[in-house]
Amino acid sequence: MTRSHSRSYFWHWIIPVVFLGAAYMSRDTLQICGSYFIGSRGYACPQDSYQVRIVSYSPLIIHLENFITQREREHLISLGLPLLKPSMVINKNNEQAQVPGRTSSSGFLPSDEPVIGCIRQRALSFQGYASVHLLESLQVVSYQPGQQYGAHYDWGISSEDLEVAERITTFFAILKGDCEHCGTHFPYLKVDWGSEDDQWCRLIDCEASSAKNGTVFQALEGSAVFWRNLDDAGVGDPRVLHEGMMVESGEKIGLNIWTRDG
Repeated sequence: MTRSHSRSYFWHWIIPVVFLGAAYMSRDTLQICGSYFIGSRGYACPQDSYQVRIVSYSPLIIHLENFITQREREHLISLGLPLLKPSMVINKNNEQAQVPGRTSSSGFLPSDEPVIGCIRQRALSFQGYASVHLLESLQVVSYQPGQQYGAHYDWGISSEDLEVAERITTFFAILKGDCEHCGTHFPYLKVDWGSEDDQWCRLIDCEASSAKNGTVFQALEGSAVFWRNLDDAGVGDPRVLHEGMMVESGEKIGLNIWTRDG
């Protein structure tokens, strides 16, 4: 399957996002990123500036370049590494369980931490100023050599027997990508990237992607992939099946940001 528009059209659909407003955080922020200081009023989130590129309209999948700053990445890694434990999944009983296909380590970050608060606000603003109560705690995930997360959905955790809200959207950001061919694979996002503009290959692993095998996003530090998990009827979209590819050597550290529907 090919897209209805040429890659050059999509490549120039670039939206530089700049938010001039600031949300003031606690004075502890000075030790994390001194540039957040603004006059005598306190400390604020940095001005957001990232590039948005639409990869697919249906399902909605968007690439966000420089979504997480270098300073934020360093801080999140430092904060998250001591919290890492073997990764779990949530089943339909709203219970955490280990599965053979997920061999990474992960940890949930404190929502009241200043820098994390800035990233949460950024994710909510991108989604039209969604309510903060819809965000789950942000999760750092670490992949070491031999580790992966096999093909899975982020939706499917709701249940008729439990009042568990479904995950509407996902951001997956790369904090560290010291590895090759270790990106995020969407097998049903079938695009002939070889016929598209070569500039996409900075964001897409064009060697591993094809109209037959689907699309693999590069583990590009600071970038995030955003997608909608549910279709227009509010049902889980099977086209957003994805996997965290195995790290053969090096290391990959990512950040999950999930938004629920209530």
